[in-house]
Amino acid sequence: MVLLAAAALARPGAALDVPFLSGRVVDDARLLDAASAARLEQTLKDHEAKTGHQVVVLTLPSLDGEEIEDYSLKVSRTWKLGRKGKDDGVLFLISRDDRKLRIEVGYGLEGILPDALCGRIIRDVVAPHLRAGDYAGGVSAGVDAILSVIDGTYSPGAEPPPFAPSHGEMGDSLGEKILLSVFVLSLLGLFEAVGLVGAAQGWFLYFFLIPFWSAFPMALWGATVGSVALGLHLTLFPILKLLIGRSDWGKAAAKKMGVGRSKVYTGASGWSTGFISGGGFGGFGGSGGFSGGGGSFGGGGASGGW
Repeated sequence: MVLLAAAALARPGAALDVPFLSGRVVDDARLLDAASAARLEQTLKDHEAKTGHQVVVLTLPSLDGEEIEDYSLKVSRTWKLGRKGKDDGVLFLISRDDRKLRIEVGYGLEGILPDALCGRIIRDVVAPHLRAGDYAGGVSAGVDAILSVIDGTYSPGAEPPPFAPSHGEMGDSLGEKILLSVFVLSLLGLFEAVGLVGAAQGWFLYFFLIPFWSAFPMALWGATVGSVALGLHLTLFPILKLLIGRSDWGKAAAKKMGVGRSKVYTGASGWSTGFISGGGFGGFGGSGGFSGGGGSFGGGGASGGW
C-alpha cells in the first residue's frame, strides 16, 4: 500500500518534459534520415523567411502516458511558436510508439487551418504513409500540405486534398453543410446590412466581419470558397456603402434604424473584452539556439492515429 501511494504521488512529477527547441525539425524519435530532415528544415526555414509563419515538426518515441492534446499544447506554449501578436505558429507532432499525431495551430492561423481541415490532412495525407511504415514520406507530405494550405497554393495530386470530402462523407454531410451555410450567410448578411446603412458602426462591422467571412466559408467548403467570400466582402462592402450612404434611401434607412455611435461603441467594447479574455496563453520561452517568436496557442487543431 505504501509503495502504491508513493507511486501515485510520484506520477504527476513524472510528466514528459518539453524537449529543447534545436531547430524547425526536432526528430527525437529518429523517424527521418539525414537528407529528409535537412530538406524539411530548409523548406520550413524558407517558408518562415517568406511569410513569417513558424511551422515546427516534433517527433517523439512516446508520450509516456500523456494525452497528445495536452502535451502538444504544452510544447507549443513553451516554445512560443509564431510571432507575438500574430500568433501564426504551427506544431506538427508525431508520437511513434503511441501511433498518434497532432497538428496544433496558433490563434492567428485557426481561420486558415481550422480543426476539420487539420483532421483531413492527418487522415487523408499523413496516416496512409505512416500505416505503411513510410515515416519520412508521412512527415514530408504533412508538412507540404500544411504549408500549401497556409499559402493557398494546395493543388490535388496523387493523394486526395485534405479539404476534399470523400464520396461517402459528401453524401452524408452535404445537406448539413448547405443548411449551416444558409444560417451563417443569413447571420453575416444581417450584420452586413446594418453596416451598409449605419454610420459609425458601418466601418467597425466591415473590419469586425473579416475573420468570419474567411473562417466559416473556408471551414465548410474549402480554401478557395473562403478566399472568394472574403474577397467579395473586402471589395463590395466599401463600394456599396459609399453608394448607399449617398442615396436618399440610404439616409432614410439609417435614420429609421436608429443606430447611433454610443450603441456601436458599447458593442465593440463588449466584443473586444471577449477576445482579450481569450488570449494570454503564452508559454515559457527557451533560451539559446532556434527559438519561437512569442506566439500564443489556445488548443486549435486536430489529432489522429494510424
